[in-house]
Amino acid sequence: MYCLLLILLVGTLYAQEPENCCQDHSKELADSDSQENNCEMNDTLETTSMGNCQLEQCHNVTEEVNKQSGDICPGKSTCHLQAFNCPRGFWWAQRSCKCHRGKLSSVGNSCVNNQVRCVAQRACTNQQYAWIGVWKPGNSCTYKNVDGRGLAYTNFACGQRRTCGVWCVAINLSNGLWYTFNCCTHLPYVCTI
Repeated sequence: MYCLLLILLVGTLYAQEPENCCQDHSKELADSDSQENNCEMNDTLETTSMGNCQLEQCHNVTEEVNKQSGDICPGKSTCHLQAFNCPRGFWWAQRSCKCHRGKLSSVGNSCVNNQVRCVAQRACTNQQYAWIGVWKPGNSCTYKNVDGRGLAYTNFACGQRRTCGVWCVAINLSNGLWYTFNCCTHLPYVCTI
């Protein structure tokens, strides 16, 4: 009898489907109430004019950075990192950054990764993750920055660089590792302005 049960258990384990790259194994941070209503998984970022912006009124922290800090202010000598502790979906966060005349923060090296993490950590107390400007369109095999540039640096946690589907990337505020989430998940976010 025990042999039969052991055979069934082993057979069940080996008969399970191999981990499919298209399965969603992302951590759910909150219940379904935290998801945006009718959130669409876009394959392109919104490029239209932001003429009717409504700026976020929520707790935020701003830090000025300069060109010596790395590839954080492309084409500028200085810019600002601004972290917002008002959780939004990725697309809404990028729209909010555009309304502030910026974009979700791209991360070009480990120094910039640490700066983004530190600013977000100061603004987003009691939060574990914050959106950064990295995503993967469903029609692509590669991740890219919201400004269209390819990634020169990555810091994905083990198993988090997913290959199928649309994914958006958040930084872990305690260790700086990157995690992929459904883009509709509500998280704080960091803009480069």
